[in-house]
Amino acid sequence: MALERMKHCENVSALAKDWGLIAPYSTTGKILSWSDTSIGVLVPYGVTTGNVVVTVNGIASNGVSFAAVMPTIVSLSPTTGQVGTSVTITGTDFGTSQGFFSSVDFNGVTASVSSWSDTAITALVPSGATTGYVNVYWGDGYNTVSSNGVLFIVPAMAPTLSSLSPSSGFPGTAVTITGTNFGSSQENSTVNFGSVTAVPASWSTNAISVPVPNGATSGSVVVTVNGMPSNGINFTVPTLASIAITPANTSIAPGTTQQFTATGIYIDGSKQNPGTVTWSSSASAVASINSNGLAAASSQGQTTIQAALGSVVGSTTLTVSPTVGSFSATGNLNTPRSGHTATVLTNGQVLFAGGQDRYSRNTNSAELYTPSTASFVATGSMNVSRSGQTATLLNNGMTLIAGGQDIHGVPLASAELYDPATGTFVSTGSLNTPRQYATATLLSNGRVLVAGGASSFGALSSAETYDPASGTFTATGNLTTARMYHTARRSMTAQF
Repeated sequence: MALERMKHCENVSALAKDWGLIAPYSTTGKILSWSDTSIGVLVPYGVTTGNVVVTVNGIASNGVSFAAVMPTIVSLSPTTGQVGTSVTITGTDFGTSQGFFSSVDFNGVTASVSSWSDTAITALVPSGATTGYVNVYWGDGYNTVSSNGVLFIVPAMAPTLSSLSPSSGFPGTAVTITGTNFGSSQENSTVNFGSVTAVPASWSTNAISVPVPNGATSGSVVVTVNGMPSNGINFTVPTLASIAITPANTSIAPGTTQQFTATGIYIDGSKQNPGTVTWSSSASAVASINSNGLAAASSQGQTTIQAALGSVVGSTTLTVSPTVGSFSATGNLNTPRSGHTATVLTNGQVLFAGGQDRYSRNTNSAELYTPSTASFVATGSMNVSRSGQTATLLNNGMTLIAGGQDIHGVPLASAELYDPATGTFVSTGSLNTPRQYATATLLSNGRVLVAGGASSFGALSSAETYDPASGTFTATGNLTTARMYHTARRSMTAQF
């Protein structure tokens, strides 16, 4: 009997007639052909080395030894590597060539083979392979035989970020992070915007959806998986420049409440809810304020309401009056005056300037009223004594005083600015037309519209604008009707 390796269909000869069965060491083989002197049989799966015996009509033949050959892995080189690594598998009985039904797998994932011999196979670590056993399989279409398994380590790969969408936004903005090796679920993995950890809404191997966390600042977004951080991609959080509080400089009665709202103004000019701010009141005995910005008035006076986020602080003045909508006595002016102006400053004080004294003489004196103390104190004097002038609070906090009449009752063209930081008046550009009893209105662009009034010859229809940036007045279109002692919307002053 010619005996060959188990991978092939073999012809087993026997000097017998009318045999009915051939069996190697208790495992029955599949009969392929049978004659009186020769039997073709397929070596069955699972055989081990032992005798081949033919049984005919219940009578067993003598046994002839048959050596079962199995593929065996001796070593791997290297024993660890990432996907795409070329690995040489050495051993025995792999077969002289791969064959259609033969293969190599890495922990269950079939690999691409570049070379195959009876003692050596070269294969590439396949995509999707993980740490586990390498096995060589030999098959003939009927049975498949596996080698022993040898451990191969596929190290975990660090996550890689490819894009952020969008790449900028405020806290709460939903951001999609795309990349690789994130893992199918978050588990212990993290996403950080700079030093602030975010809470993802969804997580998959190649994409993460996550809102920008409160407190995040511009910097790198990093995904950390199994303790391995990804590359960082820059994300921009617009920087908060200031906080505006509304309503501004308001008054309420004792026992009532006022809801305040904070709006963040960012360096790019955009406005946005800045998130959670810290509210405070400088005089809690006058009015307290809770963490949601609701102020409760207790007693008459004035307090500064502030909203803070980090180092950025916004403030406004809250005045608590005994009865809103009615008048009550307060402190007296240091100088009796008429024809003056009264302007509410950004700090809540009121600037009273110029006018005529009790002897009908124009004055250049000015004083400040402080609501919280109900008192007047003198401040710097104007450069020119005047009455019937206009006074306008500018966006920069200064007050523009323009026109009026001099000590002889002649309309003035001169103008000056009051600086609350120094308590002084400084000259600025002059009106193109001297005028008194005009209106001066702060426009949305920061300029001031001065319209109408009276000259030495009567009511005026002319108008001009003041530009704080250049300190100059420029003529503009005329009123349809000349007028004085009129009113104008958006006026920031009160005239008496």
